[in-house]
Amino acid sequence: MMKGLFYRELYLTRKTYLSAVCVYVLITVLCVLINLSISFGNLRYLIAADNKATLDSLFYISVIIPSAVLYLMSSANFELIDKDITSKWLLFQYSTPVSEKKYAFVKIMIIFCTISFSFIMSMANAALFCALYGRSLERELLGLLLVLMPVTALGALLLISLTIFLKSSTTAAILIIIAAFAAAYPFMMKLIIASSDNSEDFTLMPFLENIARFIPAYPVITLFILAAGQLVITAILKKRENFPRRIKKEAVKK
Repeated sequence: MMKGLFYRELYLTRKTYLSAVCVYVLITVLCVLINLSISFGNLRYLIAADNKATLDSLFYISVIIPSAVLYLMSSANFELIDKDITSKWLLFQYSTPVSEKKYAFVKIMIIFCTISFSFIMSMANAALFCALYGRSLERELLGLLLVLMPVTALGALLLISLTIFLKSSTTAAILIIIAAFAAAYPFMMKLIIASSDNSEDFTLMPFLENIARFIPAYPVITLFILAAGQLVITAILKKRENFPRRIKKEAVKK
């Protein structure tokens, strides 16, 4: 039954996962073509080979953007919960051997698998562009790729929990976007002010160095978040629309 439930989740969200992988491949290919054009094509007349600032920016964009696309797909199955609520599948599952704990565990396992896959692909992407740009994998870049793991896990669990609680994936997504914007607003304003003042003092390196200090902790934090998410999702499912199940249990006792 667990295998069937796992297959169901993957099958119904396969288009989203395939779309994310296709976008990842397209962005990666585009970034590779830009690099080749800088080295051998027309862009070498616009971007000098010794223009370190521009090349650094292109390098980080080439590594981070495709990786971020893959990490975002780990929360793709939150929309499936909205469909399960609309179709009354969550209510129907009470008549099956699938418990709330098992249902939540499948969600957690899919998030774990997609995050693991995203990290592996992001490291392959980083190795590719390190070779193209003649650079080594910096500790700061590795920290940035690793910190995406707990951040993505937390975002995916919040989306799933809020969708179950609010019965709307759209509302849950809007709340997450508002919260993310509010958290990033001070940093964005500092970046904008520094750019408008042509300040050369503002740099991301101190921020990246602080992230890189905790590299070994990020996988552990991710597992802790997923374990906590298992408990939270199970608790929410047990409190929501479970009255018919209670009737069946009381009838059996009588």
